[in-house]
Amino acid sequence: MSKMNGLIKIREVIQAAIFIEENGFEFYKSIEKIIDNKNVKDVFSFLAGEENRHILAFKNIYEEMEDQEDTTIDDEDSSNYIKALADKNVFIKKNTTSELVKNIKTPFDAINLALNFERDSILFFNEIKSFVSHDNQNLIDKLIKEEHDHIVKLHKLEDQLKD
Repeated sequence: MSKMNGLIKIREVIQAAIFIEENGFEFYKSIEKIIDNKNVKDVFSFLAGEENRHILAFKNIYEEMEDQEDTTIDDEDSSNYIKALADKNVFIKKNTTSELVKNIKTPFDAINLALNFERDSILFFNEIKSFVSHDNQNLIDKLIKEEHDHIVKLHKLEDQLKD
């Protein structure tokens, strides 16, 4: 994310959300290809589909904002906090997915990374929702609920694998 006098633009934040979800989608699809366990494949395939829906939702928010002036988040502390959340998200950097997948040796490695991604996404989405319209806030709340459900699904998968 670029800075403008310490402040970031709201559309830039939505673009970061799109990018994070796109990388999450790529991660889940990549894991689906390298893990042999059917249950893991099924869960990661489901999560890839969910991330794809989230991408479309954030793209719709971005498109709605195109007709508006590209305003900045005018509180420097909030701007810096959101930027820090985005920059520390496991999937914000380009070409991260392939590097992360190379380091996965077990289904547990994949699940732990997925859990970190989902938690990071919830933190980021909670912070950005106050900068969009009321309707889009409700949409982001729905996406956050889905991210919560993903965490539960991943924990259940982890428990199944331990048995």
